[in-house]
Amino acid sequence: SYSSALLLQGGTAPFNWTVTAGSLPPGVTLSPAGVLAGIPTIPGSYTFTVQVADSLNNLSSRQLVLQVNGPLVVTTLD
Repeated sequence: SYSSALLLQGGTAPFNWTVTAGSLPPGVTLSPAGVLAGIPTIPGSYTFTVQVADSLNNLSSRQLVLQVNGPLVVTTLD
C-alpha cells in the first residue's frame, strides 16, 4: 500500500486538496486533507496536477509524478 501526505507553507486553514489535471494511479486517491493513499493496481508513470485552496480561496498548484513499479517476481532456473 502507499500513503504520503502533501505539505504546504502559508495560507489560512482549513485547506482543500484536489487533482485538477492528469490522473492518479488506479487504486490511489487524494483526500481533501492532502493525503495520497491506496494500493496502486497498474504499473506505470502517472503525471497529475494537485491544487490546494485555503479558507480565503487562495490557490496553489503543482505537477507531480508517481512511478508505480510492477510486483516483485521470484523465478527459478530450470
